[in-house]
Amino acid sequence: MTKKTLLIEIGVEELPTKAVCDLTHAGRDLWASIFAERGFSFDQQNCFGSPRRLAWRFHDIDLASQKRKTSKKGPNIKAAKDKDGNWTKAALGFAASCKVAVEQLAVSKTDKGDFLSYEFEEGGESLRAVLPELFREVIAKLPIAKRMRWADFQESFVRPVNSLVILADDEIWDETEFFGVRASNISQGHRTHCPSIKIQNALTYEDDLRSAFVIASWRERRKIIAQDVARVAEQLGGSALLNEDLLDEVASITEFPVAIAGNFEEKYLSVPQEVLITTMQDNQKTFAVVDKKGKLLPHFIAVANLQSTKPESVAAGNERVIRPRFADAEFFWQQDLKHKLEDFLPGLEKVVYQEKLGSIADKSRRVGKIAEFIALKIGADTEMVKKAAELAKCDLQSEMVMEFPELQGVMGRHYALAQGLEAEIAAAIEEQYLPLGAGGKLPETLTGTVISLAEKLDTLVGGFFIGAKPTGSKDPYALRRQAIGLIRIILEKNLNLPLTEIISKSAENLAAEANIAEVREYILERLEAFYREKSIDGGVYRAVRATNCDDLCDFDARVNSLQKFLANNQAASLLASAKRIRNILKKNGEVQLAVNTDKFTETTEKNLWQSWQEIASEIQKAAANKDYFSALEKFSGISNALESFFNDVMVIAEDLELRQNRLAMLSQIQKTCAQIADLSEAEVL
Repeated sequence: MTKKTLLIEIGVEELPTKAVCDLTHAGRDLWASIFAERGFSFDQQNCFGSPRRLAWRFHDIDLASQKRKTSKKGPNIKAAKDKDGNWTKAALGFAASCKVAVEQLAVSKTDKGDFLSYEFEEGGESLRAVLPELFREVIAKLPIAKRMRWADFQESFVRPVNSLVILADDEIWDETEFFGVRASNISQGHRTHCPSIKIQNALTYEDDLRSAFVIASWRERRKIIAQDVARVAEQLGGSALLNEDLLDEVASITEFPVAIAGNFEEKYLSVPQEVLITTMQDNQKTFAVVDKKGKLLPHFIAVANLQSTKPESVAAGNERVIRPRFADAEFFWQQDLKHKLEDFLPGLEKVVYQEKLGSIADKSRRVGKIAEFIALKIGADTEMVKKAAELAKCDLQSEMVMEFPELQGVMGRHYALAQGLEAEIAAAIEEQYLPLGAGGKLPETLTGTVISLAEKLDTLVGGFFIGAKPTGSKDPYALRRQAIGLIRIILEKNLNLPLTEIISKSAENLAAEANIAEVREYILERLEAFYREKSIDGGVYRAVRATNCDDLCDFDARVNSLQKFLANNQAASLLASAKRIRNILKKNGEVQLAVNTDKFTETTEKNLWQSWQEIASEIQKAAANKDYFSALEKFSGISNALESFFNDVMVIAEDLELRQNRLAMLSQIQKTCAQIADLSEAEVL
């Protein structure tokens, strides 16, 4: 079958930054899916994206779809003929839909009866002939957040279209037209250096664009930016802060990135460096430079979108723009330093946190009460915790945080240190928001740990109190992140905090007792997702969840012990027996009677009881010491005895006393096992 390499490129006006990657990858997947559905196979695919283009390339794609036999199912044969043997309307209608005479239909035998069917061969379509149709289908399905129309076209797209390239090797397929632009081999080059460029061949796409000062691959541009920025920073005597999000963004707003150094006055270094770095990254899309100790240097690195003959002019332009930004930051810093943090407390009374949850001051008071309770539980300094909780939100009223909301907490720490507060209180003001994301760092101080937990508990309970439980993609109060953060802090810092107790304490502040069980359930649901990320089997989680364990650290110890135990050779037999015990007791009920050894009639039940007596107290002792793996290992000692028991003994004997005695023995075994986990929920790994 004839194959070629197919290139499809749409040239547009500047795309929204996020759309560059999103639409490039979505288009790649859509094309691959549609080609597969229509029977066009290919060996390899590439996708390209820049601010002014979306492109996809498919290597060795079939020029005709593969032929394949298929069939169409019709009515049941009983409904296809009447009592006289004549074809019914159902049969005739089915034949007409297949565009054949009814005599050409076949009969297919299935387990649900015999049906009329039509067998035919499909495929063999010309890719060139159907490509305009497929193109329209892909365009219609692209996940464009907000489509636009222009001129008098009825079509819509993310941005106005300037060019369309469709090449099969070096052959132009010009049957497709988009917004009045017919496909050709002429692409947009760099807006300044080379407005247009001829693409010689689908395989020379990257090289042709490079000659027109365009790096087609987003990943390659990102790599170039990271390398060039690092190189320039080294020339400046430091290293660049290569923020991942900033690298992504700059790669999406440039086509020919060139790193250019800039400088600023050293006087601005008196402003906290987080402020200057935030200004550089968020406002100017430039990279900060630090020394070996991580201290900010009076330089920055911008990424131009062209090869300038006068880079010093580009640098000077960037410096002119960044200077007033830094001057504003310096002014805000100096103004805020005229106040103590507690001076901002009255202002918090006037700022609404949430209509039903009161002001930010109300939230701070609630957090303080929970924090004091947690502090007593884990041995933190209650006075320090109370002070940190009181001042935790004060920086929200500062000039700096009003200008840079993302610096909440960070600026609170700086202001606390500037007014001479204890370092731990200052750190706690920043640490209340940690972790900031998945895998983010946790609070380091004990006071910060307490405030962070209290903050998350109040947000969770408050969210459920106002009916804001996350649904689907909607999570306006970031309750998922709060729950995962709470779980991580408790587990990674090994804090023994009963879940129901701390949720209840938080609920007291809002008279939200009705939400306690719901919040607890939600946290445990997030715990399941947390373990899934760590490749912990879902059955292990469910086995421990069945114990209703309320201490997350204890829960975690059980999970890790069971996960480890399931790799043992004895695990399969023990789990199978545990499931049989669960099923028998579920059907017949547990029997809370003493086991009467005089009632034993079979050797295997005597052996099981003897084996159990030898290890039961050891299992209970290990479980009491939270040595769950040891308890499970000891429990596996009766695996063979249990297996023999179930092979030889009829538990549900006709003799009621025998039955009750055997059920009582199984009840004791299950009750002891339940102190660790419900093994009937687990599966061998």
